[in-house]
Amino acid sequence: MARLLSEEGVNVMIDATANRRRYRDSARSMIPDFGEIFIRAPLEVCVDREMKRNAKFSPKDIYRKAATEKAAVPGVNVAYEEPVSPEIEVDTTRMSPEEAARFIAGRILDTFASDRRV
Repeated sequence: MARLLSEEGVNVMIDATANRRRYRDSARSMIPDFGEIFIRAPLEVCVDREMKRNAKFSPKDIYRKAATEKAAVPGVNVAYEEPVSPEIEVDTTRMSPEEAARFIAGRILDTFASDRRV
């Protein structure tokens, strides 16, 4: 779907955890102007944020479930291969979620909006 929209000139952003590099490489080969954003978030940070999160539509207890049930969680009980050279990288131990969002938005505009209308 992202490829089709991109081919029609629509800017597309996908929130996904492709835990294997080959999945991301496949997407990169199919999608023009593909850009990978790597959000570095240690497990402790993820667990802490999940406990504090008050969002209605976010999954609950995913880290507990990964330890006690057959839930597959990349980086916990399923291998995650970090990207080799993402276009944008954020270390969430050094930025708040709000700062990271502003940083990412700015980098997207700087990197991908020079020739196109965003």
